[in-house]
Amino acid sequence: MLEKRVEMQNKKSMRDSAISTSNGMILEKYVSANYNEKEGKIDICIELVPAEQREKAKMVIICNDQELNMERKGNAYYCIVSLLPNVLCEITKITQILDYDTESVDLLWTIRPCELVFPECESTYSGRGGKSEDGTTYSFSGTIEWLVFDPNILQDQVLSAYLIEQVDGEEIGRDSIHMRYNSGSYTGKKNIKISVNEKEEIKYILVLEFENGIILKHNSLKIDGTDLSHFYSNQGTEVSSSDFGWELTM
Repeated sequence: MLEKRVEMQNKKSMRDSAISTSNGMILEKYVSANYNEKEGKIDICIELVPAEQREKAKMVIICNDQELNMERKGNAYYCIVSLLPNVLCEITKITQILDYDTESVDLLWTIRPCELVFPECESTYSGRGGKSEDGTTYSFSGTIEWLVFDPNILQDQVLSAYLIEQVDGEEIGRDSIHMRYNSGSYTGKKNIKISVNEKEEIKYILVLEFENGIILKHNSLKIDGTDLSHFYSNQGTEVSSSDFGWELTM
C-alpha cells in the first residue's frame, strides 16, 4: 500500500517537461520511489523520454559517479537506483548513443530519496521565557505543534507517536502524542517546560512508529547556548523535514 501510493504520487508530482540544462535532448523526466523494507533502502525509478526518438539508440547516465545503462520501454528509458534514505541521488550526465553518434549533456539533477517516500513534517514552537537573576539559567514554557503531510502514507499505519526530550544527547523523558487526522494531514501538539544553562543542549524529537516496523524521528526543536536569546525574547521557531529532518530506524 505504501509503495504503490508513493510511486503513483511521484509519477505525477515529479514530472518535469522542460529541463533547461538538457539542451533539448530530453523531452520529459519522471521519478518514482518504493521503500524496500528488507534492504532498508529506497528504490528510485528514473525515467527519461528523449526529444528525438532513435530506434536503436542507447541511454546512459552518470549517477553518484557510477555509469548506469538504462533499459528501453517504448519511447522511454528506465533504470533503478537503490540508496539509503538520507543519501542523495545526483545525476550529473546523460548520454544518448547510436552506433558512433554520441550526444551528451552535463547537468546536476539532485533527487532526495527521503522526500519521495516519507511524509513531510513541519514543527513550530511558540512560548515565553526568561532567565534567572544571576543570568546562568534560562527557563521556557511553550507549545510545539506538528503538521504532517501526505496522509495516504500515514493513514492506518501509525501505531504510536511520542516526544523524546534529550539533554546533551541523553534521553531524560518521553510523552505520548495524539496525532489527529484532519483535512488531508495529521496534526498534534504538546506543551513543554524547559530549564537550561548556556552549556547544555536540549532537543525535542517527534517519533512515529509504523505497523511495518519503521520508526521515523523528526528533530522538532533544539535549544543551546547559541540561540538562547531567540527563545526568551518570546519568538517562535520552525523546523521542516525538507532538510532531512527525518531519521529512519528499524
